[in-house]
Amino acid sequence: MQEATSTRNKSPDDASSSIGSLLRKADIAKRCNVSTRTVDSWLHSRKIPAIKIGRSVRFRWHAVEAALIRFERKEITRPSASAFPAI
Repeated sequence: MQEATSTRNKSPDDASSSIGSLLRKADIAKRCNVSTRTVDSWLHSRKIPAIKIGRSVRFRWHAVEAALIRFERKEITRPSASAFPAI
């Protein structure tokens, strides 16, 4: 009985670390430091995966994080001056 009570008192950040937990749009927005409208935009453009349950939409953090990593910018380095021959 004690185990069940401690699970309910966890914050959304703690609960999302387990594989089976589902997050709401507001939870994803908070973790990514963006608005819920941005999460809506990502959802409608299919940048992030979601689970539809009736009219509700839920997310798995590890799947959202993996999807967003694909859009991460790589560090851009400038070529050195010696890479281009002088004309």
